[in-house]
Amino acid sequence: MAPAVSADLQFVVSTGLDRPNPRVRKLIRSHVMLGRNLGSRSARSGVPRIEPSRKLHNTSPGGSPEDKSSSTGSETSPTADRPISTVAVPRRFAPYASTFRLADETEPAAVEVILKFSTISKQVLFALEKCIFFDKRAEGWIAPLAIDPALLHFTIFTSQYYYDVMLSRPQSPAKSRVSPHYLKSIRLLRDRLARGDDSEKLSSTTVTVVMGLAGFAMIEGDLATARHHIQGLSRIISLRGGTVTLRPYCKLLVEILRCDLGMALETDFTPVFFSNRMPQEAIPLYPDLRPLLDLRTPEQTMARQNLVLLPSTIDGELTQAWDFMSSFCEVINFAAHSDQCVTTEVFLDTMSSVMYRLLAMHFDSGSADEAIRLGLLSFSCSAFLQWRSLGGLYLYSTPVRTTGSSRC
Repeated sequence: MAPAVSADLQFVVSTGLDRPNPRVRKLIRSHVMLGRNLGSRSARSGVPRIEPSRKLHNTSPGGSPEDKSSSTGSETSPTADRPISTVAVPRRFAPYASTFRLADETEPAAVEVILKFSTISKQVLFALEKCIFFDKRAEGWIAPLAIDPALLHFTIFTSQYYYDVMLSRPQSPAKSRVSPHYLKSIRLLRDRLARGDDSEKLSSTTVTVVMGLAGFAMIEGDLATARHHIQGLSRIISLRGGTVTLRPYCKLLVEILRCDLGMALETDFTPVFFSNRMPQEAIPLYPDLRPLLDLRTPEQTMARQNLVLLPSTIDGELTQAWDFMSSFCEVINFAAHSDQCVTTEVFLDTMSSVMYRLLAMHFDSGSADEAIRLGLLSFSCSAFLQWRSLGGLYLYSTPVRTTGSSRC
């Protein structure tokens, strides 16, 4: 006698053209619905996304930030990136299996530290993180790790560096350079730049690695190396077609400009971007914050009358920067109190338009104009360049140490 078949493993046998009986049809339908429901549960169990109502938009005469990003994508660049957007984390083909592979062989612990750091990186790096809408889709940062080994190893290194050095500081900064992942990322980057493939040299992942090297050198106090990396970064971006080609990678552009601004404040050199070094790109215009200010309640709007106004003797351009930062603080305070967020584009455009203008201004030492300029720079550093979770500024020491000018 044949052994009984387990109830969990059932077979449907068809021996003719007749339709299956009702019991078999019911069995088939139940298994089909199991598959559909599994897919629905997987979609629902993903990372929750911020509701659209929490995202504050501003609409300028040139269109929304999203419109600008879509109209200045990689297709406008002389050398388009490799199609990172087509490389995504594959769907699970079984309840827990996945075909995702990284760009190079690495130990599981290294992947674990990347995932661990990715959950807190924005909170660590941005003082206003709770008020900024960052795109949290995993494909945005996981996909490049599947195609660029240099980026993969540098991401592993920076994640390990944060936990091993920045938090506990059990070793001297010089020892961190012997990390095998750091050395391998440097070697892979050098090999890439020595080859003639412009699509790799000018890709956004190459820009990310060079930007990371510049930031790491600044943290270690190696300002000469950091400046060398930033100058190389400006050449790569210039060959791509300018900073406009990085608008689709808004957070990356924020980090690049933070490096440039931090270096300028640390060394008193002229910034690389939006200066005479890149004459084809003027300092960005102030973004239009009026649509965001209009979202406030009448009571919040009336509170604006209590803002401090500068004397008429103060330089007009400096007064404009003061008034704009006051408006930005109002937007941030409204976002914080209403549990909403401004877009990364608003943060980027505000930081670049304000800080690059302040650095380009020159007044007599000891004058009221210079005191206000330094005060605005100090406040802007705390808003745009300060690390939230580590205390201190984006750099260890900046010459600007005066009292801020407004509340945020």
